[in-house]
Amino acid sequence: MTEQQGPGLSREQADLVAYRAALASYHHLVACHIAQALVFGDDAEHERARALATALDGAGLNVDGTVDDIVPGYCFDPSSAWTPPSVRRERAAAEPAPF
Repeated sequence: MTEQQGPGLSREQADLVAYRAALASYHHLVACHIAQALVFGDDAEHERARALATALDGAGLNVDGTVDDIVPGYCFDPSSAWTPPSVRRERAAAEPAPF
């Protein structure tokens, strides 16, 4: 017989809810770190962030969508965040001035 925790939850169910909440928090924290590195990092940090995102994808822990949701909060386009900073600078320098 299992011990009840809260309104109708067994100890195992309560533990499962807590583990899922912790995993969601970790997922968001890692996605925030990756987003910050993609937007504000130099080329080396950007590459490490992309490598981490790729490794997480390989482990079945995709964070790309969460990263794409976070990046606009830094006033940045999610599609260009995944492009290395040096490439973004080169593209910006090649564009004619708007005035």
